[in-house]
This record gives sequence, C-alpha cells and structure tokens, in this order.
Amino acid sequence: MSRARYVFSFNITIRTRSFVKASGNHAQAVALAAKLKGIPAYIVMPKNAPKPKRNAVEHTYGARVFECESTNEARERMAEKKRKEFGAEFIHPSNDPRVIAGQGTIALEVLEQVEALDAIVRVSRRPR
Repeated sequence: MSRARYVFSFNITIRTRSFVKASGNHAQAVALAAKLKGIPAYIVMPKNAPKPKRNAVEHTYGARVFECESTNEARERMAEKKRKEFGAEFIHPSNDPRVIAGQGTIALEVLEQVEALDAIVRVSRRPR
C-alpha cells in the first residue's frame, strides 16, 4: 500500500484532482488511494492486462479504465491524452519522488509492524 500512501501527502487544494496512470500494480494503488480520498482516477491499461488487475482497478476501486496497445509508447500517448482531457495529474510508477519515497519506506513500515522479523526478502519472477 505504500505506493498509494503518498496520495495522502497532497495538500488540500489537490483533493478534487484526478489521476492518470498506466497499468499494473501501481494502477491499483493509485485507484485505491483516489477512492479513499473520494476523487476520480483515470487509469490507462494495456488491452492484454490481466483480468483480475483490471477488475480490481475498475470494479473494486471504481476507477475509469482506458485501454491501449501493450507498448510503453501507446501507454504514454494514451495517458498524456487522458491527462489533458480530464485535467488530471500523471503519476509515474517509478519516476515520481513521492512514489520513490513510498517505496523506500516499505521496509521500515514492515519492521515497525512485525515484532520478530528475521529478514525481508525480495523474490522476483523475472530472471535478471
């Protein structure tokens, strides 16, 4: 949830703004944060996005989803188009200082919540 958490750091004047984000777990986090703040979220997802992720974004969290081709260029073009159309703020999934700060505090949050923790291990499904 730390990706969604930074939305709550926005000042009061931004409460009515919308968000645009392209796909993945970040889309779910932004949609959830927007729902909790009571503001709309406009999410760009590739046509081949996994159904459970799309369902979470659209039905569970109430965001409006726009489909595009599954290339970075297509997602960026659609996100920019929707950002302009709705006057929304684009939240980059990995190149936004607030997102980076949220990701950087996740280990601290886990350590604060779990008393007897021996290790935090990141498991990747993608070969490096």
